Amino acid sequence: MARFIRFPAALAALLLSLSTGLLAGFGPAWGAATPWVDHGQSRIRLLAGDAPAGGSGTLNLGLQFQLRPGWKIYWRSPGEAGYPPNVDWSGSHNLAEAILRWPVPHRFELFGIETFGYTGEVILPVDARPERPGEPVVIQAKVNYLTCKEICIPLEAGLSLILPGVAGGPGPDAALIDGYRALVPGDGTAVGLSIERAVLTGTLERPVLQVFARSETPFAAPDVMVEGPPGFVFGKPKVALGDGGRSALLRVAALSAPDDTVLEGKRLTLTVSDGERGVEKEVVARLSARTRSATGQLLVILGFA
Repeated sequence: MARFIRFPAALAALLLSLSTGLLAGFGPAWGAATPWVDHGQSRIRLLAGDAPAGGSGTLNLGLQFQLRPGWKIYWRSPGEAGYPPNVDWSGSHNLAEAILRWPVPHRFELFGIETFGYTGEVILPVDARPERPGEPVVIQAKVNYLTCKEICIPLEAGLSLILPGVAGGPGPDAALIDGYRALVPGDGTAVGLSIERAVLTGTLERPVLQVFARSETPFAAPDVMVEGPPGFVFGKPKVALGDGGRSALLRVAALSAPDDTVLEGKRLTLTVSDGERGVEKEVVARLSARTRSATGQLLVILGFA
């Protein structure tokens, strides 16, 4: 466990004032990183890439993890076990918000438990917006995360940075952060992926989600991660490829669901991945026409019974 230096409000204001004067005297500058916080199985630090042009907009930050072989951390939706990195930014000054972005994760299976996360090295890009653009920002990040191998160890790190408010050229870590930012799933246009549609089949009690995806180049090993309402857990998809590998049907069964709760009409976030490529789409779970018809006939029969 590591602790950061928590600056009192008055000291933080003084540091902001001093950094503003120093930076004005030495000219525009950018590019900074905290020291590594090393826990043995993993280490973590906070990077700053480049300041927004004109001293406004969003700061380009990155939370960098390096993990020893066999150890992993978790994605924003960890699966059947674990929890993702969580950051408390409340000790910061001149910071309106900071949003973590999540590169495409990998699927892991251990003792029959399916989880999603990262091994080796990963940077979680951070979109940080100052309250007063053009002024320096004091970043204080308290990070809690879980790293697992055969056992899991909860860890905590405190990371502090003082960032200038003036624009400058890209820092030495800007390209590194941007490389991982490019792995964050979006609408799929940049990586040639799309989610065409998703429908529910099976039964109301044991639904199966069918996800139809396309790729401009043949799929290598497509996967899908389903984020739904609390309590729903989804399994590993069964994959069928067509059109020379450019279309994929991924069938995902709901392994568990809250009592008396149906998936029909619920909002889902789907992430289809293929290696490091990813596409994300929000859908509403709807029964296929055939399933809806069969369900209706069953309800009529039950009504007569």
